[in-house]
Amino acid sequence: MPEEFDQEVISSIAGKFELRELILKPEQLLLDPDNIRFILDDSEFDRYSDLEKASDSLQERIYKKLKNEPEFKLNKLVAAIKANGWIPEGGFYVKAVPNTKNYLVLEGN
Repeated sequence: MPEEFDQEVISSIAGKFELRELILKPEQLLLDPDNIRFILDDSEFDRYSDLEKASDSLQERIYKKLKNEPEFKLNKLVAAIKANGWIPEGGFYVKAVPNTKNYLVLEGN
């Protein structure tokens, strides 16, 4: 393990997370505005509760950013999936949003 990982921090989170396989519908997946790849605005980082992250208005803003900004190459991704099919490599890491049937995508390539 790289030296930059603080053993105290690692010990504090050990055992607090449960990894299990889930089968979810795409409409249950929510985009995370705190994802470093498409953070909306530095002032918004870690500003929203999970329920706020699940709001239709915020999800729509994130989607529009992904769709309209060329650096995300969303059209290229869609074309590749259409041409090659979905490749279930690595899966997604998600977090349940309390009091909903939705899951916030934390990571997934």
